[in-house]
Amino acid sequence: KDSSAGFGNAAKEKPVLHFLNVDPSEPGAPQDACAFGLVVRGIDFVLGKGNAGAVAIQMPSAQYSGIEDVHIDATGAYAGIHGLPARGGSANIEVVGGRYGIIADNFGGMALTGLRLR
Repeated sequence: KDSSAGFGNAAKEKPVLHFLNVDPSEPGAPQDACAFGLVVRGIDFVLGKGNAGAVAIQMPSAQYSGIEDVHIDATGAYAGIHGLPARGGSANIEVVGGRYGIIADNFGGMALTGLRLR
């Protein structure tokens, strides 16, 4: 939705779809890139106008994970994707617009094929 609550501040990114691991011994403490087998496939995102802090997918993850056949209209938004599956592969991703197409700041190596950033 255009101008959605909480998504309007470019200095404070907010994901639409957010995968977060939590260590049971530390409730509330995020554990980046330790989830296995997460897959996002065949989804289209339209982040809308007035959502300068919006990110379609935030998915730092590990083995057997991937993002495939995804189209993101991030026009006027912060980023299409923040955090990519490590030691796996992502394919056929298109991001239109956004301050950043993809922010790949997690560790572990990653592969992208069929990527289109416009």
